Amino acid sequence: MTHSATTEPRRARRAAPDGGRRAPRRRRRWGRIVLLSLVVLLLALGGTGYWLYSGLNGNIDGVDLDKALGSDRPEKLPTSGQNLLVLGSDSRAGDNASLGTGKVAGARSDTALVVHIPEGRKQAVAVSIPRDTLVTRPECEKSDGSALPEAKRVMFNSVYSQAGPACVVKTVEKMSGVRMDHYMEIDFAGFKGLVDAIGGVPVTVEEPIKDPASGLDL
Repeated sequence: MTHSATTEPRRARRAAPDGGRRAPRRRRRWGRIVLLSLVVLLLALGGTGYWLYSGLNGNIDGVDLDKALGSDRPEKLPTSGQNLLVLGSDSRAGDNASLGTGKVAGARSDTALVVHIPEGRKQAVAVSIPRDTLVTRPECEKSDGSALPEAKRVMFNSVYSQAGPACVVKTVEKMSGVRMDHYMEIDFAGFKGLVDAIGGVPVTVEEPIKDPASGLDL
């Protein structure tokens, strides 16, 4: 009896340290699992974000204005405000052909907006340049490298089709004396995408409109 009484406490004493070691091991194991899960989640989010950015950025064809226009430009003012030239192209190429816009060769800038975003980025002011405005087109270099001489009293929207976007920017800078920091062009398909992204735009008309030439039926 004496022997068995002293044996049980020894077993109990041996068991206590083993039980005390298991809990920290479990905590460390769960800690590693949680950490690994967080790493995998961050990698997945980062990969998804990069995929979305690459997809959106791949839809943009850049124009290096500084290289295309050179140094003969209005002065860049010491401000964080930005001036953007936004052109609406009537090109029927690519995805635009499926929108029922008819078959018209080439492309013209039927819509032109000079957008000023002041410091603070809380508002923007836009000035429209009518497509038929008669302007003095400066000498420009065409996309094929050939020179396009200066011309007076030409329609504004003809500059885009004859010499491309860089010449449109140069024309706007010459006529306004304002330096354009950025240039953005949007076509029919891009405009449709913007309208769809904001859930559509309500249109109210006084009477039904049906235009067989464009397919418009309101």
